[in-house]
Amino acid sequence: METGDGLLLRLPARVGGFRADDMAAIADIAERYGNGLIDLTRRANIQLRGVTAESLEHAQRDLRDAGLIPADASAVTPSIMVGPLTGCGAGDLLDADTLHERLLVALSGAPELHALPAKFSFNIDGGGEVAALDGERADIHLRAVVGTSGASVAVGLDTPGAIAWFGPAEIEAAPAVAVALAAGFLARRQPDQRRMRDLPATSIAKLADACGLTPLVLPLRSNSRPQLGMMSDGRGRVIAAGVAAPFGRLSAAMLRRLASCATEAGVASLRVSPWRSLFGKVADPAAGARFVAGATETGFICDGNDPLLAIDACPGAPQCSSATVDTHAVARAVADHMAVLGLRSCHVSGCVKGCARSAAADLTLVGNAGALSVVSAGTARDMPITVIHLDELPAFCQRTVHA
Repeated sequence: METGDGLLLRLPARVGGFRADDMAAIADIAERYGNGLIDLTRRANIQLRGVTAESLEHAQRDLRDAGLIPADASAVTPSIMVGPLTGCGAGDLLDADTLHERLLVALSGAPELHALPAKFSFNIDGGGEVAALDGERADIHLRAVVGTSGASVAVGLDTPGAIAWFGPAEIEAAPAVAVALAAGFLARRQPDQRRMRDLPATSIAKLADACGLTPLVLPLRSNSRPQLGMMSDGRGRVIAAGVAAPFGRLSAAMLRRLASCATEAGVASLRVSPWRSLFGKVADPAAGARFVAGATETGFICDGNDPLLAIDACPGAPQCSSATVDTHAVARAVADHMAVLGLRSCHVSGCVKGCARSAAADLTLVGNAGALSVVSAGTARDMPITVIHLDELPAFCQRTVHA
């Protein structure tokens, strides 16, 4: 994908998470073939920025050699999001890594799925109550559930209003069911229907029925994000540590240092979350404390109360050619006022596309020919209540505080 600072190169989620040597390799490749900037995305992927047309082939070669992208360049690689606390002892009902691996195998045997639209995606959720993925959109969801005969997999299809749940399917059969649903989507969709939610409800029902699935009612779990820093289970036992990159952006040097911190603390791997953060299993509180301290010194956010965490911001100018403002600078300026403004959420978007956040925010600031359109309790596409110049932002925040 072409952006204002070159090409984006996306790395798929890795079964078991990214090990320290994986992260070191990613950092090296980001510096060698890109501009050294790395993004953690809303789809829990890693993206390398600033890759050039000349360096793309070399970057892909080195990533293949490191096992970070499929060795087969023709492999079907849709976006797959896996719960970030998989393997950490957070109450999952099944091993989501095994389900992930089986889904990859099933996809490899379905070359017809190359025709899937670029943003078609899957979610795999181990069924735990922490870091539930119910609120994270995907075309096809696989969620562990428990019944009288043990764990099985509920299958969800995205609709405009909510996830339509079906099943459950046996664990061993779930990947094949997901592939059949994706193939069925291709067979039923019209050219302008690029996501599962674009299909009419009747088509969704027929698609599920054709795959042997029946409607299922599931309780909606809270979409609480796992805490940053040291994370404990319900019994007070430390199970994981989490760190966030401000706005999902980090440098190759930061990632390389984080890999060293993980090695020193005995953190075997880190998983990317849809909240632009990384989580790893820790052996004991002392190890977790060492990892968190090192990450904090490196520039990661490890305090869940940091106001930057309440702000969604896209890369902005100059990284994105659609943006007309430096979104990160604007976001940092607003962060100092979040508490006194009483804002629980803020979205700073470089343009009206609103790539960083689709849901409404308490305050949305949208780049508008170098100025900022101000939207209250809405999205980047909604009608602004006013437009301010960048140099008016501090005064705007002060006026709003005293309004």
